[in-house]
Amino acid sequence: MRANLPLAALAILLAAPACSGGSSSGSKSAQTTVAPAPNAADQALARQATLTLSDFPPGWTSKPHEDSSNTKSDEKLAQCLHLPSSKLIPDAANADSDDFTSDTGQQITNSVGVAKTASDVRRVLDVMSRSDAAGCFAQTFDAAIREQSTTASAPADTTFGKTTVSPESFESLGDRTVAYRVTVPVTTKGVSVSVYIDFIVVQKGRVGITLTALDTITPVAADQSASMLGKVLSRIPTTT
Repeated sequence: MRANLPLAALAILLAAPACSGGSSSGSKSAQTTVAPAPNAADQALARQATLTLSDFPPGWTSKPHEDSSNTKSDEKLAQCLHLPSSKLIPDAANADSDDFTSDTGQQITNSVGVAKTASDVRRVLDVMSRSDAAGCFAQTFDAAIREQSTTASAPADTTFGKTTVSPESFESLGDRTVAYRVTVPVTTKGVSVSVYIDFIVVQKGRVGITLTALDTITPVAADQSASMLGKVLSRIPTTT
């Protein structure tokens, strides 16, 4: 069986690299400030580098990415990490891939952000590598799950246990790689399983790549995730 994890909870971790555009969610004045439009060439690079269905073996399907971002959760995560805003790189170009699902139920999605400078991306990975990051991710994830569980979008007869988030050892790709594994115990109709979400961020110059791989019972194989990331990296010029 497969339990469907509320997508809004997944979006918390996707917001962590914060390479997407948009205004800051800090002060009231920041909320009304329109961020500069991303460079057109950077936006084109972000779009062409993301995964497509042709990158996957037979048996995988795709659907347009479901944007389930949650401003409240983003702000809570920023507060936990003592950040001034939930957007670390508010003027970066950003593109999301489709959401991909295998015939066995694995789920993979990816996004590509192109910042103004490599140091902008490096700063994001510095934040993600902090000792308090895993705890903040877990707290915010749990809060989002509790919120989703009170809505009609939560699966019937489903309960969620306490989320754990831990740094993961992962193959070094690009200039730098940071990886976490999220584990969520789920009970549906009396059957208990764990949902595993591997969240991997890779830097190549001023490009930040995220890949999220979800499965139940056992995590998605690390070499499978590395292969997908390699396809994205191959589309990014070395001089970027």
